[in-house]
Amino acid sequence: MRQDLAYWQVHDTEDDCDLVIRSKSGHVFYCHICPSQFIRSPTITEQYFKCLELLRTGEVEIDDFYEEDAYEWLLNCFEPLIARLAPSSELQVVTQPTLAHYYSPEQTFVCHLKAVDGKLQPEQVDTKNHGWSSPIVKFDSDFLTELNQWTQSYTPSQVQVCYDRPEDSLIKPPTCINITNQDGQPLKCFLKKFGLSFGPSHAKKELLVLKKITESQIPPPPQAYICRLVGVVRE
Repeated sequence: MRQDLAYWQVHDTEDDCDLVIRSKSGHVFYCHICPSQFIRSPTITEQYFKCLELLRTGEVEIDDFYEEDAYEWLLNCFEPLIARLAPSSELQVVTQPTLAHYYSPEQTFVCHLKAVDGKLQPEQVDTKNHGWSSPIVKFDSDFLTELNQWTQSYTPSQVQVCYDRPEDSLIKPPTCINITNQDGQPLKCFLKKFGLSFGPSHAKKELLVLKKITESQIPPPPQAYICRLVGVVRE
């Protein structure tokens, strides 16, 4: 499969659902589903609410309906549109994905779903405003200058993303990465994102704690095992 469901977002009080479908070629589809757009389509409406219940509760299975079934149904709703917007014959799989490929995709599409008389009608929306938050945390120039004095900075294109399974490439969120350290040697690291909901103030506090660890000269393993900051990814 060249694309898969990467993220979803549901609400406790509203019945709509937002999906992010990503492809191994780097294309991203931001999809919105609202059951009010289902006209004379009771079977589709019923199936959608079964999927919504699973996503809301976080359960693996409800009444012999499994989360894999929900993911497959939601993905299939948009597959005809995806095949038209990004034909597989024209897509090139990215063989050495970087954070630049993941966070700055080659092409993005905003889509929504309608259903009329029991037939699904996925459509592209003429906008680039997909409503999902940016992964970037912004700092002032003084803080960035200080940051450069005690840790290494990397651009997204300098950070190679590692996947255990090739089919997850550029689809699943990156957690394991490869960089070239200050000695010119390859180094495998864990990628940690900042919590966007807390804003730059929380990110600054986290970085200051990591700065203290860096400057404390704690001995390396096996004398001491502790997470250490290798560098930050910035534009």
